[in-house]
This record gives sequence, structure tokens and C-alpha cells, in this order.
Amino acid sequence: MLDESGRTKPILLESESKLIERLQINEFLYTAQQARNPVPMLVEKVSHILELLHTAHTQADMYLQDLQRSNSMLSALRDKNMQLYERVQMCETWKMRALLRISSNEFEIRESVKGVHKARNRDNHVLFLDGLQYGNKELQELHKLISKYGKEESVKEIRLQDNQLDRNTVSSICALLELCPYLTKLDLKRNKLDESAVSGIQSYIERIPGVTSITRDPASGDLRVKSGNMIRLVVALEEQSPPDPNAPPGDDDLEGDPYGQGADAFLASAAGVTAQTKLQGPDVLGASAVAGGAARTLMPPQRTGLGESKSEALLPRIGSASQLSPAGSGAAAARARTPLGARR
Repeated sequence: MLDESGRTKPILLESESKLIERLQINEFLYTAQQARNPVPMLVEKVSHILELLHTAHTQADMYLQDLQRSNSMLSALRDKNMQLYERVQMCETWKMRALLRISSNEFEIRESVKGVHKARNRDNHVLFLDGLQYGNKELQELHKLISKYGKEESVKEIRLQDNQLDRNTVSSICALLELCPYLTKLDLKRNKLDESAVSGIQSYIERIPGVTSITRDPASGDLRVKSGNMIRLVVALEEQSPPDPNAPPGDDDLEGDPYGQGADAFLASAAGVTAQTKLQGPDVLGASAVAGGAARTLMPPQRTGLGESKSEALLPRIGSASQLSPAGSGAAAARARTPLGARR
């Protein structure tokens, strides 16, 4: 096309894509249209762009294959985690039932069982729970078990030596002290109770009605609780080991996402689709509109026009061709057949 003075007006591309500016498409078009025969240059440029597109498409297919393998590994790991979680839950359930059975055997009267002393006083119960890896959850279940059997006033001693009791179990220990008002001894030897945990237990005992004084043995660290002149409760605290600094805070229950719902959401998203074999572009044709039924990756459509582009700062400003007069059309046509460089 020609401008109002008869000079050739270059045809440039307008697009929102940054590739036009990065690949300097408009600069090349401006230079090519000044040549006498721009077709070979255009063919070479288009072949170069197609080569870049083919390379990018090949790399995208490789990335898609890697993504599919990663998704397959993620799905397999999720299945294994589900199986392991179910097994862990079965082991935890069995462990909890075994620990509660040990305590319930103390409360149940089984005179027909061989080895049970009939003459034993069943009103003074002693719970031997040493070395059973009791934690916060186990202490809470023990609290429920004592309430279920109605033995709150008959439990006299609770032995919890060599367990994993630390500062996180102070509230459960205080709940047991509140549940059993006639408890005379609470054995907490060889656990992981630090000074803050012991102070928490001592401050709770001080608030129990009827407690007049609490003394701590300087040698063993035991707490001796008195009501008047009578020793009401003894809390044994010898041989406490330091708590594990790498232990997670709180209870040891399985938290987070045990059933893998986050993995399900990822696999259901576009990033986790494993059925496709080619990358899907934003303007891809549907399966019914593509011959052969295979989807192709299409480049976003680009708008062509005579307006100004982003690279206009590098190009001379040329007026609109619509302002050409009919009288000067013959001269303009003669000038159009002359290359722009020759006229200059």
C-alpha cells in the first residue's frame, strides 16, 4: 500500500504476544519490504519460526511425558501411603485395646480364672502400667475407662514408670488426679517431664481442696502432698530424662492429610491430567473438528493491519494511505514500482 506522498507503506503485525517484539518480527518485515524481491527472505524467516515452534513443541512433549511419569509415581505413592495408613490404624487400634484390657482386668471380677486371688480387696485398685508407651491419647482413654467402670474412688495407685510422658501430657495427668480423689500414689519415674511440667503438676495439686502443704524431696524430687499432718498423695518423679528436642509438639496422632485428599485434588486438576498425549493450547480445536480425531496445538491468532506496532519507535512514522487523492494515483503507482531504497 502507498501513503499520501506515494511511498510504499510497510505492512506490520499487531499482537498482544511478546514474541513479536522478542523475535523482532516487525523490524524484519520493514527491512524485507524494502528489498526488490522479499519472498525468499520471508520464506527463510517463516522456516526459522517453524523450526523454533517445532523445537518448543518437542520440548513441551518431553515435559508432558515427565509430568505423566511424576503423576504416576504420585498416584502409586499415594496408594502405598493409604495401605500403610490403614495398617498403622489397625496397629494403633490393637494397641489401644490391649492397653485398655490391661486396666479393665484390674476392675473386673474373674474368680473363675486360674491364678486370681479371691481374698484380695477389690476396693483398692492398683493400675500397673509401667513401660507400656503411654501417651496423651492413652491417658485420655484411661480416664474414660475408669469413669465407665465407676472406679473413681477405689483407684489408689497408678504406676506409669518408663513411659513417654512429657510436658504435653500434663493436662491429662491433672485430669486423672481430679478423677481419682483418693489416689495415694502416682508413680511417674523414668519419664520425660521437665521442670516446667513438674511445676504445672505441682500448681494444680496446690489448688485441690483439702491440700494444706506440698513438699519436694531434694534428693529424688518426689512431691509429697499433705492434708494436715497426714500424707495424702505421693508423686514419684525420680530419674527423669530430658525431653527429645526433635519431637513434634502436641499429640502423636496422624494429622494433616492422611487420606491424600490434596493428592486427589492435584490429580483432578489440569496439572495432573495424564490421559492427554499432546499439550492443549488455549485455542485448540475439539476432537470432532479435527481430522483424524487427534488434537493439535495451535498458535494464538495474530491480528494484521496497517497501524502502529510496539516497534514503531524504531520505524519512521508514515501517514495513512486512505488520504491519497485520485489525481495523484498514477504517479503514486509509478513510484510504488520503484524500490524505497532507490528512491532515497
